[in-house]
Amino acid sequence: MQQDADECMGALLSAFKSGNFTKEIDGKQVNIIDHLFDIEMESKLTNPAVEDEPEEVKSETVKKLNCHIDNGGKPVDSLHEGIALSLKGEVEKFSEATQSN
Repeated sequence: MQQDADECMGALLSAFKSGNFTKEIDGKQVNIIDHLFDIEMESKLTNPAVEDEPEEVKSETVKKLNCHIDNGGKPVDSLHEGIALSLKGEVEKFSEATQSN
C-alpha cells in the first residue's frame, strides 16, 4: 500500500510539473509544483577514520522526504523519528588519504 501511494504521488507531481502551472513570484515566473514541493538537501560526507580529511558537501533538490517505518525489526513510533532515521546513514567510499575504502 505504501509503495502504491508513493508511486501515485510521484506520478501526480510529474504530471503537474509537465503542465503549465506557473505563477509569478517576486517578479519571475516559477513552476508552482517546484515552488511548493522542492526541498534543498545538503549532504556532508566525512571520514571517521581520518579526522584531517576535509568533509565533502553535496547539494541536491528532492521532492519528498523518506520516512523509515522499521528500524532493524524495531518499529518507529513517530513521524519525526522515521524521518530522522532516513536522513542519517553511512556510505563506503574510497579515501584519497588512506588509499582504501
